[in-house]
Amino acid sequence: MAKLKTTYLDGEVIYRQGEVAENQWEILSGSVDLIIEGDGGQILEEKLNQGQVFGNTIEPNKYTAQANGATILKEAELNKIPKKIDSGNTLKSMDKGELVSLLTKNDLLGANPLNQGNTTTPYNNPSLLQRLLNGLGKNEDRIGIRVAPLLGENSAHHTRQIVAALGNDNFIQTRLIQKSIFVNLNEDVLSQTITLFNEIRNDLAYQGADILVWGHILSPKNKICLKFIPLTMWDQQAPGAFNLETEMVLPSDFGKLQIDFLRFVTISAALQSVPKKSPIHTRMLRDYAENALQALEGASKNCELHERAELDVCYASALCTLSLPNYEKDLLDVALKHFHRALSLVDKENRSFAFGHIQKHIGSILHIEADRIDDLTLLERAIEPLKESVKSLDKVKHAHSWAAAQHRLGLIFYRQGLNLGDAALLRGSIEHYRLALDVYDRQNNLKRWAEIMGNFAQALQVLGEHTQSLEALATSANACLAILEVKDRSKTPVSWAATQNNLGSALFLLGKRTRNCDRLKKSINAFDKCLNVYKDMNADNLASITLNNLRRAKDMLTNFEWENSIANEFPRDPSGLPEPGEGLIKRPRVQQNETLRKAS
Repeated sequence: MAKLKTTYLDGEVIYRQGEVAENQWEILSGSVDLIIEGDGGQILEEKLNQGQVFGNTIEPNKYTAQANGATILKEAELNKIPKKIDSGNTLKSMDKGELVSLLTKNDLLGANPLNQGNTTTPYNNPSLLQRLLNGLGKNEDRIGIRVAPLLGENSAHHTRQIVAALGNDNFIQTRLIQKSIFVNLNEDVLSQTITLFNEIRNDLAYQGADILVWGHILSPKNKICLKFIPLTMWDQQAPGAFNLETEMVLPSDFGKLQIDFLRFVTISAALQSVPKKSPIHTRMLRDYAENALQALEGASKNCELHERAELDVCYASALCTLSLPNYEKDLLDVALKHFHRALSLVDKENRSFAFGHIQKHIGSILHIEADRIDDLTLLERAIEPLKESVKSLDKVKHAHSWAAAQHRLGLIFYRQGLNLGDAALLRGSIEHYRLALDVYDRQNNLKRWAEIMGNFAQALQVLGEHTQSLEALATSANACLAILEVKDRSKTPVSWAATQNNLGSALFLLGKRTRNCDRLKKSINAFDKCLNVYKDMNADNLASITLNNLRRAKDMLTNFEWENSIANEFPRDPSGLPEPGEGLIKRPRVQQNETLRKAS
């Protein structure tokens, strides 16, 4: 989560003259220049060094604070709260009692300065006194939010408005960054956003932050359009994944309910990665959810249809995050209702990408629920929205969303084919996996590639056994060998062992069909490796299944070797196939794809 220590590069601005600082900083190393900015240029007023504390979080700062060399700062401790601000904005220490006296005496606990003169936006941030006396909470519990300057008319005011709305408390740290994100709104916004994506994620990692909020002002409509880029990659396999196209439109005079909606969505977008989500975050999201729903239901009066649809998508996606890690059914049911409502508001022809993403979310939820209750009828219902998704999404512009829908279709067709013994459904599953692998390649998406390749290998093995196809079995074995090239037994022992088991099964069926002893020996070797892992993990049920497979392979090898020993000549392998391990791994990618197509 967000770190309390922050590093600034030489010349990087910490805050600008006239801005209210988001934090009071103590210099751990390096130095900070306090600069007066005027029409005649910049004038160095003072240079601060290690141990000094600076930054006015109550009133606009008189100077721009800029790092002089690589500088490390941390948020000022409670016993170093400013006693007074001198001409250089340097701070002296005082205890909590003095702090309360000073704040009360000087009436510094009133309205937030960012909202002075704006009576239409109730400010819902914790008071300065509460924040200072309660402390900032555990570092690992805080969500680091960064807000980039918005584009458009009166952007500085609206940017500060968003920063203030997101706020700072025990579990949220919001900070304005000075790096502007330039996007030409008259050109393809998506392609520009994709270009910026990796750079922004690197910046977030460097700052120890979790999500960037950015956007632009819709001047004629007096609205603010916001977008989100989290540190962790979106898991496009999950329903409700926030995409680069995800937008939230708020009125510029938004109030308390809209603030909770903004927080609900922003925190959810930052917490799509399950390991980061804690019970504290779950409670926090639940607290915001009710007000967020009220804000959503009241938005229809002032929103255009596509803006209302985007709000429904944001709310439903946030509910999907809240439902993790076990996809809580009640929350997914509500999310599904909002995705359907959003779908009814979207113009399929003019906003095909939005239509496709919503259909993917709907299909994903139906698939999850069908698997949960083992309902083949519900599983069938999930197919149509997923097919609509791949038709509507552009394979190039929306590659991962498109591939995620293809992968889900592969999972559904495999399940149906396995249950019904239908070779056509199994071939359909293999084809959908192959299409997903065109996007999730080994070079750029290794983890997802290995997952889909494992499913691809399993479907080929079942098809090969069902149709007696030697080619499908050989391709399945090749796929397993390719996966084992990138899997580490010490890091992912269960997955590694499962792949060894699948490899052993494919080789066993190949050896059985071709009466090939070498393939049976390789099958036995794979089963042995799998069994050792399961024994080490005390996974008795899995070990028992693998042991039975191993015994069958050994018995068959013994029989074949005995038959060969009394035959006039060794039987030839009639398949004409290369040994498993050749073909898929060693050929160029184009030829790899040809191998996959043949098998399907």
